Amino acid sequence: MGKNYNQLIFGIIIGIIAGVIIFLLMNKSPSLSPSSQIVTMELQSDFNQMDSVFYQGGQYEVFIVSASDTAATIRAGKYNSEGQETKEISEGQTKNVGGLTIKVTDADETNFNLVANLGVFTCGI
Repeated sequence: MGKNYNQLIFGIIIGIIAGVIIFLLMNKSPSLSPSSQIVTMELQSDFNQMDSVFYQGGQYEVFIVSASDTAATIRAGKYNSEGQETKEISEGQTKNVGGLTIKVTDADETNFNLVANLGVFTCGI
């Protein structure tokens, strides 16, 4: 029983390790890449509607289009490119927009201003 028991335990451990590796690869977490960087931005409709970030040798623009108390609509893409993309992102959610991975950490609207706080991941997620 001792030898079979050891083989069983070894098989379970290998299975768990393989499962964790597959999970991490499938989720492509930004924390796995040592070269990843998060650029934080605060975009406002009345002052700072656009910001830019350099990624993979190119300049990307990020714009606030609209915002509510729970989400922001963001337009992003390469500088001076017609390939810019617009998506609504809920607070706490992350989406790929125009070649960038963008997370909306906070969104707000008032009668005078729309605000979105973003995290832009500059890594190959």
